[in-house]
Amino acid sequence: MHRSGTSLVAGLLHLSGISSGKNLLNPKNENPKGFFEIEQLYHVNEEILKASGTRWNMLKKPILDSIEKTIYKSKIKEIINSEFKADEVFVIKDPRICVLLSLYMEIFEELNIKVFPVIVRRNFAEIAYSLNTRNNYNLYNGYSLSKHYYQSIKTSLLDKFYISLKYVEIIGSPQITLDKVFKFVELQKPDLDSKVFDFVDRNLYRNRLNFLIKFIIKTFGEIKYQYFKFKFGL
Repeated sequence: MHRSGTSLVAGLLHLSGISSGKNLLNPKNENPKGFFEIEQLYHVNEEILKASGTRWNMLKKPILDSIEKTIYKSKIKEIINSEFKADEVFVIKDPRICVLLSLYMEIFEELNIKVFPVIVRRNFAEIAYSLNTRNNYNLYNGYSLSKHYYQSIKTSLLDKFYISLKYVEIIGSPQITLDKVFKFVELQKPDLDSKVFDFVDRNLYRNRLNFLIKFIIKTFGEIKYQYFKFKFGL
């Protein structure tokens, strides 16, 4: 989900020697160290959501007809082949993939790419608060959107192995985080210098919320989620 620490994990992997692509989105104030997202893939994902009558911040399943699906699969394959032509191992990151994961899993299978899903988890209320601070996004919608993203992942990875990382543990122990990921993807961990761990700013965890605020956001966020679930058949 957005604001859950995906850029942090992708950045750590990038600095550990795993390719994240050649043409990445430029950093912004909200992510000064970078997003580690392929620019073309970001735009295609936005296109797909728009064609499906939804956006990244809407609780609605993206549904493509067979022609649209064929066109976008072809576009994504072309980007992957171009960005990772010489790379045996690489990481693809964009939170939008959470709601497009079934499409991507088909693409990876057709390209004969072995996939190791790495999921970054953060308290939904904290994500909602961060979205509210960054985008002025409604707190309860932010909570329900976070749940929607994670439910989409669970549905698409029903019979797959994946690793789940907690945001608070990534901030506190980047070394342990990388150990877990490299073990999961069956790779020998390289010798890492201090710049990898200096990449993690301990001040990132600035949206700590007390129990009462979390409880309020969760309560009304769950109500919102159930409403959207009924309305859109999530």
